Amino acid sequence: MGKRIRIRIFMPVLILIILFPILAWFIFSMTSDWYIEHMVRKEIGGIMSLVEREAAAVYETELTDDQADGRTDGKPDAEAERAHAKELLARMKAAVKQEYMGADLLVLNSKKKLIYPNGELEAGIRQDMYETCREMLENGSLYSGDIVPVNIAGERYLAGLYEVESSHNIRAKYYLGYAVLPDTGMLLAYAGRLMFVITAGLLAVSILIVWLTAGSIARPLRALCGHAQKIGSGTFQPVEESYSVCEIEELKESFNQMGKRLEESREQNARFFQNVSHDLRTPLVSIIGYAQGIQCGVMKDHKKAADIIMKESLRMTDLVESILTLSKLDNHNIEMKKVPIRLEEFVEEQIEILQGAAADKELILEDPDGVMSVETDPALLTRVIQNVVSNCIRYAESKIRISLKAEGEMAVVTIEDDGNGFRPEDLPYVFERFYKGEKGRFGIGLSVVWSMVEYMGGTVSVKNRNQPLHGAVYEIRIPFCPAGD
Repeated sequence: MGKRIRIRIFMPVLILIILFPILAWFIFSMTSDWYIEHMVRKEIGGIMSLVEREAAAVYETELTDDQADGRTDGKPDAEAERAHAKELLARMKAAVKQEYMGADLLVLNSKKKLIYPNGELEAGIRQDMYETCREMLENGSLYSGDIVPVNIAGERYLAGLYEVESSHNIRAKYYLGYAVLPDTGMLLAYAGRLMFVITAGLLAVSILIVWLTAGSIARPLRALCGHAQKIGSGTFQPVEESYSVCEIEELKESFNQMGKRLEESREQNARFFQNVSHDLRTPLVSIIGYAQGIQCGVMKDHKKAADIIMKESLRMTDLVESILTLSKLDNHNIEMKKVPIRLEEFVEEQIEILQGAAADKELILEDPDGVMSVETDPALLTRVIQNVVSNCIRYAESKIRISLKAEGEMAVVTIEDDGNGFRPEDLPYVFERFYKGEKGRFGIGLSVVWSMVEYMGGTVSVKNRNQPLHGAVYEIRIPFCPAGD
């Protein structure tokens, strides 16, 4: 036995809820070192870029000053270099005060002595950083543009250098940017406990929400199962509840439509048995009555009695054959034997066959638009045309006209009579089984026509002729032969 839908929804979602925080924690722990170093490098790179931009702004007038002084060696004098370095230092001090810097800044002179920040900040990390970076400068392990790791008192830092090019001693030659690299291990240790508490709380809330949501889906489905059981037991009560889930609401509508169709089918079957019983009882009563009359010697005119028995037997045979045909069509037990048919020749043969039954009524085949070939079952098409034409003969005053035309992919056989036509209230029901209109016999002939034409892949419709004309018009549409046949 399968799992209930509530469990099938709840368990995968629960696994995902538990799995996502674990995966998030794993990914965070694996990438935190790289990410923090990347961000620190970005901060140091930002302050170094600022120094570079300010230096470019200060030193761009250097060549102009040389030309103004008449120098041609391309080298600035000591006084100009000191002035430029002083201006660059002033600009950086102002920038540090005005803007938030993610990294700290140290400035050294040409002799690698700290000149910024001032003396009151000599102690602590900055002093250690200064001494470490000065040593790296002296032994050649730190160059302009580098960003390198630095360890001070067990702490990890990144340090970057920008060196101002100069030929003389200047006050601000080396600009050192540095920032601490946080200890991600400690961060994870502290954050882990907090993350666990938060995850546990969210997990409990999520489990409750998912359980309630799964239940809100499972409950209406169980209710619909109960309605399905009622339908199976013959109770066709529609479901009145409204559901918030669109798919369940659509399922409910489908249930209601199914129940309605089943109820109509049950009523139709009940009418079927009532009508069949009545239609079979009437000729049976006549047959039994005349047979008993002959047997008891009451009927003197045996020929007349035999004629009536024969007539009623044929009526019963016709009815039984129609019922069997409908049953086979409903169950798709009739094997289609499609062959190409020249429609005008086929209809002309049927008219010749039916002309004898038309008595004094004229059957007229109008000239078709052209040669029409259809691919269908000749036996089914014969039954369709004979049923419709026989129905027209019964109600026509003098003429039945048959015409052929093409409409798109369909050949249309139009059969019309000059009788009274159908009553407006009968038109919607003429193809329903056992629906008897005015002067109807069994109420099954046209329903057989409908089922056969549909079985052949076509359609059939009926209407009354436009005023001032009168009579019924049947239109039978049959697919043409496929191209190349």
